[in-house]
Amino acid sequence: MEVRVNSYVEDLATGHRSLVNTAYLVYVALKDEKPSRVPRLIPETDIEKNVNGLQVKKTKRNKKIP
Repeated sequence: MEVRVNSYVEDLATGHRSLVNTAYLVYVALKDEKPSRVPRLIPETDIEKNVNGLQVKKTKRNKKIP
């Protein structure tokens, strides 16, 4: 599973926030110290469906890279 994490800096006086970093964390399920399959995520909202569609495309693209 890949999770996107956004980091922000905030001006405490004004409350204004600015994006300073975006990272992607990869989690791998392990069973007996080996990667194992987990149930697929089922996106429910339009936003989740959009993000999932983009992720599927990204995964396919990355698999083509040697």
